[in-house]
Amino acid sequence: MLRSAIARRAATLLVPLATIACPGARDPAAPPCPLGAREDPSRAAAVLEDLSHEPESASLLEPARRLTLCFGDVAQAVLVGDHVAVLDARAAGPQATARLAHLAEHARAPISFTGEDCLEAALAAEARAWAIELTIQDRHGVVSDDIGVGFEALPPEERRARALAHLRAGPPSFAAHYRALCDRSPRP
Repeated sequence: MLRSAIARRAATLLVPLATIACPGARDPAAPPCPLGAREDPSRAAAVLEDLSHEPESASLLEPARRLTLCFGDVAQAVLVGDHVAVLDARAAGPQATARLAHLAEHARAPISFTGEDCLEAALAAEARAWAIELTIQDRHGVVSDDIGVGFEALPPEERRARALAHLRAGPPSFAAHYRALCDRSPRP
C-alpha cells in the first residue's frame, strides 16, 4: 500500500515543473487562467481566508495573494509561469488550502534546476512544499497519502526529512523527471 501511495504521489508531482517561477507582475496580455480553468473570485477569497488561519501562513500568505487563483478540471494543481495557480475545482476546502500552500511555497522559494547539487536541491524544495501540504491535510483529516498520517505531530524538520525520503524512494520516473530538468539547465 505504501508503494502505491508513493507511486500515486509521484504521478501527481510530475507536473510541468519547468514552469514554476517566482511570483511577479501579471502580464495583462497573458490569459489569466490557462488549461481551461477559470477565475472564481469568491472561491479564491475563501481559500486565501482558510490559508490565513493555518500556522504555516506566515511565510506563504503574501506569495499566495500575489497569484491569480484559477480553478479547473485538472489532474494536479500546478503553478504556471510566475503568477497563476491552477487548482482542482473538485478539491474541497482543506484540500484546496493545502495545495495552495504547496504552490505558494514554490512561489515563495522557486525550485532552481541549476547548480552542482541540482537534483538534491530540487528534491529538498519539493519535500518542503509537500511537507507543508501534508501537514495541513493531516490537521484537517483529509490526508491523501499514507505518508501524511500523523504528519502534524512531527517536528518540522522530521516532516521534511520524511517527505524527502519518500520522494527519493519513489518511482524512478520521478527522480528522472527532476534529473532531466537539471540536465537541461546551464551549469554555473
